[in-house]
Amino acid sequence: MRRSTAAIATRAWINEFIIPLKICPFASRADVKVVTAPNELAFIEQHVTECQRLCEMANSTTEKHTSFVVLDHDLPLHRFRWLAAMARREAHTCDVWGPRDPDKVVDIWYHPEQTHGIFVKLQAWAFPPLENLHFTTRSPYPAVQLLRNHDLLAVEKMWNCQHLSGPTLTEHIQNGNRTRLPEQSGLHALFQRLRG
Repeated sequence: MRRSTAAIATRAWINEFIIPLKICPFASRADVKVVTAPNELAFIEQHVTECQRLCEMANSTTEKHTSFVVLDHDLPLHRFRWLAAMARREAHTCDVWGPRDPDKVVDIWYHPEQTHGIFVKLQAWAFPPLENLHFTTRSPYPAVQLLRNHDLLAVEKMWNCQHLSGPTLTEHIQNGNRTRLPEQSGLHALFQRLRG
């Protein structure tokens, strides 16, 4: 079966951007699955299916798993946010910044036009290099990443044991992203190439 352009671009984005720049703390050591959806209804159905698949995995396994559900065409950012919220409601997933229930699956939203957040935008206004952080929430095509909270808790626990003092894992990732990300022109060129 021929893979869609969105699936190929997403795989390239994971291998050339997410993993090398360590945007996701365990993507390089996880079983990563990419599924595409041809329309909005299929996107919600795939979201629910992948969430159920992750929930059925035994929490005792040491292997980490994550799924990317990708829409195989463009969608305006406001419409995608509505769609991702609908999928979250149907699948009973939660925001990555929400309560860490180990039996829950969390979702992270990516979009070609996504911005990082109001705090980063204010910092970016004062310090132009931080504009690059917006790319940590961007993908070639609209996508949602699904992760088991169990895996995130395990990563955080390991980090806390190794770093009893100092930044939290989230702060470490954010600080690292500021230094690892290429120049903004290079990021634009990378994303244009991934889009074909």
